[in-house]
Amino acid sequence: MAVFDMYEYIMFIDDDLEFKFDDVSLFFKEMQRAGLDLAQPSLSYDSYCSWPVYFNASRGGTRNTNGVEIMMPALSKRARVLLLPYFVFSVSGFGLDILMGKIAGDKGFLSGVIDVITVKHKKKIDVSGGSYYEYLRKYSINPQYELHRIIKLFKTSTSLTEIST
Repeated sequence: MAVFDMYEYIMFIDDDLEFKFDDVSLFFKEMQRAGLDLAQPSLSYDSYCSWPVYFNASRGGTRNTNGVEIMMPALSKRARVLLLPYFVFSVSGFGLDILMGKIAGDKGFLSGVIDVITVKHKKKIDVSGGSYYEYLRKYSINPQYELHRIIKLFKTSTSLTEIST
């Protein structure tokens, strides 16, 4: 049995996210209620974020999107089985957010942001001097190359947005 097999939902989180412990269970319940296979909590407005669609919409509930940010993707069991093999296409994580949304969407899975839960992403995304990006450079891993390779190989969107269903 693989480590994740016993779970209906899993979430990968960055180390600089601030949220209430009880919100994790509430998040998974809301994810299940909304029928989402790929989801993330919304972000507070004082968070660092690459895709503005994930800031809290202040209306509660959920919004459908064409993917989720790599800083905290949550996956249902069926999405995990489908998507984890694609993680090999990006060591840095760049492009995986767009790719997961495309692959999941092509299978009819729903992706979304859950506004009932708000998380704060505390650290600035520092691609020039941040320790994570220094680590990637040490091993000649180019996040922008990985992103553009995924876009080209899989013919993905170039942005993450809210969608209507």
